[in-house]
Amino acid sequence: PLRLAVTRAGAERAVTLRRGLVSTPTAFMSIEDGVPHLKVTRFSQQTVGLARRLIEEAFSGREQPPPGLILDLRGNPGGLLDQAVGLSDLFLTKGDIVATRGRHPQTMQSYQATQTDVPGGDILKSLPILVLVDGKTASAAEIVAAALQADDRAVVVGTTSYGKGTVQTVVAMPNGGEMTLTWSRFYTPAGYALHGLGVMPTVCTAEGRTTPEAVMASLASGALPAIANAARWRSVGLFDVEGRHALRQVCPPEDHGNRDALDLDIAQAILLNPGAYRTALAALAGAQRAATADKP
Repeated sequence: PLRLAVTRAGAERAVTLRRGLVSTPTAFMSIEDGVPHLKVTRFSQQTVGLARRLIEEAFSGREQPPPGLILDLRGNPGGLLDQAVGLSDLFLTKGDIVATRGRHPQTMQSYQATQTDVPGGDILKSLPILVLVDGKTASAAEIVAAALQADDRAVVVGTTSYGKGTVQTVVAMPNGGEMTLTWSRFYTPAGYALHGLGVMPTVCTAEGRTTPEAVMASLASGALPAIANAARWRSVGLFDVEGRHALRQVCPPEDHGNRDALDLDIAQAILLNPGAYRTALAALAGAQRAATADKP
């Protein structure tokens, strides 16, 4: 306990406080034009439980379910790996979420979706998901975006993400200090290493070069410029620094945060048009299949 003397308006009083862990919320839900908008600011121990409760509250007790969910990961710097896996698992019923690889045998880990976290394995029961990312979306947040994108479970809107794809572990030192050691790298279900590359959005909003109307027209014609780079995104070498940088510039990373309404407007437009959502999923899936077929 900590005892404080507080003086206010000339009067003094004693206050006893007890130290404790203060856990600030990391997920927030709002409803905009009938569409649930889940903002996740980082990944702490409570993130998955809080996100699950907010989703259940937003989708329960309605005569008509919402058209889907916008999952906003813009500005999210990451956090705990297990929470990123857990949040992804809320929406997936099968398949890989992320793998880690390093020099030590113990770094070779893989994480798969299960059907045990929620009944049926998908808390949204296959309703559409739009994921918002920007140049400040990093690490654990990139794992979620990449996993949902690779499984054809979500359409990713925004700019290329930060590209922080390494895992750190803390080593205790003999003098009582600690050393943070980079232990392994993250690999997405699509097969590419996140570090120095990031997640490629299905719909690019960098530099304000598009509008909701232009995106809907592109979807109607089946032409999404960013999709053309899907094959290169999956095959660029880990140590090909120039190649990775060039790919990132196709949809340059930007700090959109909550200030850029364009991402949200485009996400809502796609979400409210089931045909456009299916077209965006199919376009990326087709590009990914072509990339796989081109491998020797």
